[in-house]
Amino acid sequence: MIIESNIKDNIGPFSAYNELVVDRLLQINGLDHDWKPIVDEGKPDFLVKASNNFYLEVASVFEVDEVYREHRNIRLLLDELDKIKHHFFLWIQCLIALH
Repeated sequence: MIIESNIKDNIGPFSAYNELVVDRLLQINGLDHDWKPIVDEGKPDFLVKASNNFYLEVASVFEVDEVYREHRNIRLLLDELDKIKHHFFLWIQCLIALH
């Protein structure tokens, strides 16, 4: 059984989701904006076009220690499952709920 798990894979979808939520909030509030504008330095998520244009970066902050602890627990569980002798394929996908 080959099991691959990556902490960034578990966090990445939350960050992308938050960017989509902000995009929708900008739309709902009638704010014209560009997604991932090209700038000389950095990579902001949005250029908001208002009376004073500004760049907007969406930051998703996580308690890293908690993520690593949960990742370690999942790894231990998957290692134990891997010890079971069987003749079937088992697919386990873990989504860490961060709160």
